[in-house]
Amino acid sequence: FPVAGAVPQALGDSLAKGAVQQRWPRLPGLLMLCGLGSRGLIWAPWLAEFLAAQIESEPLPLASDLVAAIDPVRFARRDPDTIRV
Repeated sequence: FPVAGAVPQALGDSLAKGAVQQRWPRLPGLLMLCGLGSRGLIWAPWLAEFLAAQIESEPLPLASDLVAAIDPVRFARRDPDTIRV
């Protein structure tokens, strides 16, 4: 899946030591859209609408499970021990 959403800040020493956190702080006003791959023509308009909804604080056009699947911190949620700060 591509990565789309607010960019996380440095995750800090507690996460690097393996502490589990439910929410990661985000950099205000900085969003990312990358990892589209060969299906970028299909993903790009849909995810651009998603990012526009985040910027304007509108209801998101995706289901919550899909939002979690494309969240930039999904890799840290899976295995926090792999994050090196």
